[in-house]
Formats: sequence, structure tokens, C-alpha cells
Amino acid sequence: QVKTAIEESKTEGRKVGAVFITSPTYNGICSNINNISNSTHKVLCSFSQSSMLHISGEMIDREKLHKCLHSLQTTSPNWLLLASLDSARHQLSTNPNNIFNKAVKLAKHAKTLIRKIPGVSVLDVADFADFPAMDPLRVTIGFWKLGLSGFQANEILDNDLGIVPELVSTNSVTLAFSLGTTRDHVTRLVSGLKHLSATYFSTEKKVLFAGKAVPYDSPVMILSPREAFFASKVKMGFEDCVGEICGEFICPYPPGIPVLVPGEMITERALDYLRQIKRHGGFIIGAADPMLESIVLCGK
Repeated sequence: QVKTAIEESKTEGRKVGAVFITSPTYNGICSNINNISNSTHKVLCSFSQSSMLHISGEMIDREKLHKCLHSLQTTSPNWLLLASLDSARHQLSTNPNNIFNKAVKLAKHAKTLIRKIPGVSVLDVADFADFPAMDPLRVTIGFWKLGLSGFQANEILDNDLGIVPELVSTNSVTLAFSLGTTRDHVTRLVSGLKHLSATYFSTEKKVLFAGKAVPYDSPVMILSPREAFFASKVKMGFEDCVGEICGEFICPYPPGIPVLVPGEMITERALDYLRQIKRHGGFIIGAADPMLESIVLCGK
């Protein structure tokens, strides 16, 4: 897929400067690549914001890499974050073979129980034959057969049942199992999902959310981010912004990936996706208007 995307870009006359692949994804889908940059706080037990950069082989100029890092990193690093990285490394190195065995067993057990609940589905590696593996500690649960969006299901799970997903999306939620997960957590999760099923499942229920998962085609950048930053700004009503130049970051959260960035042309497809996110209980961050009734534009 990556090779195909690169070749398509070349045929269109576009030069590929870098390819960013997240593996595993937030939902746990893995790609057949070696680790380069590792978000240790997501896969081990270090503090948030801490990561490791891995170097091996001769492809990377180490001196150039160090210069790039020095130009970006602070000269006053947070020693708590660095200590947490060392602690996570030590924890894994002293028990490398079975430290996650209990958590993996609990995640598998949870998936087995959840599959038996009417109207609730579980993402599995069998659903993605082209992918080599799946993170066993990520459990993604779909609710479309219950007529619920992921945002609505999350609100019920969080507010009413005390179950806090790691990630919420339009049709599903993802839970992260860890060294701290217990059988009691699994029991409470399954009980909560059974409650949702008993309340909302119906063989005649229509799918509530049928929107496109991908909100954009290739973005059209009219201004560079720098040009957009210094451009004059004006607010315009949400419904009137098609074809205008966006002047702010607009990110559905989680996961906080921008749908629109400063300097990008606003399309009807992007607005339609944002409408659906709002309609089904999602959160939009970055916009000056938290209700997203207006958007900040770059003046002409």
C-alpha cells in the first residue's frame, strides 16, 4: 500500500519527502515495519509525552540526526520523563518474556465474552487480511448495530458505568489493556456492554451513523502555514466557508488529527464530516468558536 501510494504520487509529479506509518495504530493494527520512533508512554509504562528514537544500520547519518534533534529539542529536558523512560526500559529488561502475559490473556478473555453480546462487535485481525498482526492489548468495540455512535456509547460508559475508553471514534471505542488491568475491570466492562445491548439492541434498529470514515481527499494548500499565520483573519459562518482558506486548526478529538489546517482550502466534504462529528456527540478542538458555528478564515 505504501509503495502504491508513493508510485501514484510520482506519476502525478509530486515528490515524496517522507512516509509516516503508525504501527500499531490506535486501534492496534500493525504494519510489517521495524520500529523507528517508539511512543514508550503508549506501549510501556513511562509518563505521557515520553518516547524513544531508535537507530540501527547505516541508512541514517547519526551526526545529521543529532543536529536535527538539537535544533528541535529543549536544552532543559524534563528529568521526570527521562527517568520514567529508564524505569520502563528496566522493567521490561528484567522480565522481557512474560511481563504482559496476564494483560494479553485478559484482553483475549474480554474479546471472547464481548463477541457473545448481541449488537456489539469486536475488531479482530481476521477483519484485515492484508495486515500481519494486531496489538493484543487493544480492544476496539463497535456499536453501530445498537444504533449508537462511538461518542454516544462513550458518554454512557464513562458517565454511567465508570468505564473510560482510550479512544472514541464515530462508530467505536478502543480500550487499552495494560499491566494494571485486572479481571474485575473485565467483568465491569462486559457488564456495561451487556447493559448497552439490553437497552438499545433491536433486530429492526437502523444504523445511526453511516458517514464516511475519511473526511478528505488530497488537501489543497493555498497558503503555507507561515503565510496563513501572518495573514489577516476574518470569521465566517460555518455553512458559508466552502472554497475559503482556513485560518485555524480544526481537529475532532480524540484523536486530535486536524481535518482542516491554516492555509488549506475548505471543502464541502470536510464540512460534512465535521457536521456528522458534532451531530453524534464528538468534540472539536482548535477552533476559536467551540460550537463551530463559525470558522476563522485567512483574509484575501
